[in-house]
Amino acid sequence: SDTHCFIPKILNAINLIDDNLKITVVTGSGFKCLKQLQKSVQDSKHNVKIFHNISNMHKVMSSHDMAITAGGMTLLELAYLGIPSIIVCGEKFEEETASKISTMGCGINLGFGEKVSTKQIAQKIDLLMHNFQNRKKMNNLGRQIIDGNGAVKISQIIQYIASN
Repeated sequence: SDTHCFIPKILNAINLIDDNLKITVVTGSGFKCLKQLQKSVQDSKHNVKIFHNISNMHKVMSSHDMAITAGGMTLLELAYLGIPSIIVCGEKFEEETASKISTMGCGINLGFGEKVSTKQIAQKIDLLMHNFQNRKKMNNLGRQIIDGNGAVKISQIIQYIASN
């Protein structure tokens, strides 16, 4: 949803990178910063595609080498898919999850987006983009840490609690 409108800031940060990049931006139903996003896309020197409120998120994500994401459910889905991620938390409550994922080695947590500069974002993107071994390591760790069975495990816990 990007309630604080960090996506345009992230695009502006990517624009500081000299490499010719193909960028996919995915926004959710709560995204309210379309004008700022359009301006950032218009000003970008990169090839930027925008998707809004898509139903096949896993398909879009799995076709990318890396991602910049907030610290919510999408981060966990990216880890499950093995997509190395730079995390710019969209809400302060996401910082705990982002920190744990970063500590486990399958994401790079920059913290709450309001406190992160475009220069910091660009530097981390550039470092990760040019370090294949680190991306490969993050890919493997993400797939090990997130097994995709969270809903089943939670259901089993609820059934256990309910039966006692």
